[in-house]
Amino acid sequence: MDNVFDLGAELEKVVKQDAMPVNGAVKAQIKTIDPETAVERLGGDWDLITLESIFTGKIEENPIAKGFLNEDEQTIIFAPGGTGKSLLVQDTSMALACNFERLWGKFEIPKPRTSLFIQSENGRLPVYQRVSMKCEGNPDYIVGLQNIIFAGRHNSIQVAGHVSDQQFRDDLIEFAKRATQELEAKIDIVVWDPLISYHDAEENDNSRMRTTLDHISEVSNDIGATPIVIHHANKEGGIRGASAIFDWARNIIKLEDASYKGEKRIKLTHEKCNNAKMFDPFILAMDEYLNFTPIEITETLPKGQRERCLKVKEALELLSGDTKNKAELVKQYKELTGLGSVPTIHRHIDQAVDNEFINRDYYMDGKLKKAEYYIGVKPYVF
Repeated sequence: MDNVFDLGAELEKVVKQDAMPVNGAVKAQIKTIDPETAVERLGGDWDLITLESIFTGKIEENPIAKGFLNEDEQTIIFAPGGTGKSLLVQDTSMALACNFERLWGKFEIPKPRTSLFIQSENGRLPVYQRVSMKCEGNPDYIVGLQNIIFAGRHNSIQVAGHVSDQQFRDDLIEFAKRATQELEAKIDIVVWDPLISYHDAEENDNSRMRTTLDHISEVSNDIGATPIVIHHANKEGGIRGASAIFDWARNIIKLEDASYKGEKRIKLTHEKCNNAKMFDPFILAMDEYLNFTPIEITETLPKGQRERCLKVKEALELLSGDTKNKAELVKQYKELTGLGSVPTIHRHIDQAVDNEFINRDYYMDGKLKKAEYYIGVKPYVF
């Protein structure tokens, strides 16, 4: 243990220095704050928090659903209209409220969570119908229903307003405080569904949309909850609106309709995750009770196409799993399969990319646009 860094001892060395010369002047003595009292009231709602108090505070990761959703990480879930965004988030909140061991059998749930829905699109009847069907299919959901709250007005669970309005924000915070007291339970998640119902900005305006989302963070932080914002996709399948929307989120999950032969299926892809490893894309199949079961993407492919994709992956593995030379990949695949048609090989490689057996990133080499092919998650290079 001789090499263990002792922060307290190092700080003691610093504070013993009465003064430090800085460019011929004298810098005032550095004062450290006792870690136990490192958060000092400055007046109003402002706290003094030092980097030392963060460093010594032994902050631990506290996942809501491990690998899917973490505390205090603003999350956006987006999809084209009709994909099932609201239904999927409601399903998530019900699983979290019941303290199932895992969300969809994939993501560990350490403890039960309470969710607050601020939403404008679904009235009591459709919510009742959905919940009734889900609980008929899985009665275990019933025990957690008390841990899912809707903000309501005039006996309606549909609420809209602009978070730019201070009164609207204050009303939501006050409502959440009363709900916490009445239910004697902390609100862990605040769902905003959909984003468009809670802003009065031009959606492509970076400055105003960032302000809107910062207001959502402010309300959620005052409640002490993690915000989940439901948003729409653009025509190209990305997040609609200003780039500031993407930048604000720490965690972004994309939903796509992947229905097959009349069975409702939703594909989930991790588009962004700042502070943890991204999950691999997967598909949820919905049963007649509106409950979801995960299936692997490869299970949805015809046998022949799946085998071709696996062969492309095998060829790339023989190139150490990464190549910036597509001709090498074509040659390796040709040797494995005996195919002679280069256009057919290119099509098979594209299928392997589209079905996420391998990955492809484009980059510029001078004025030429080139592609890199690799397996798994490519690490960031700093």
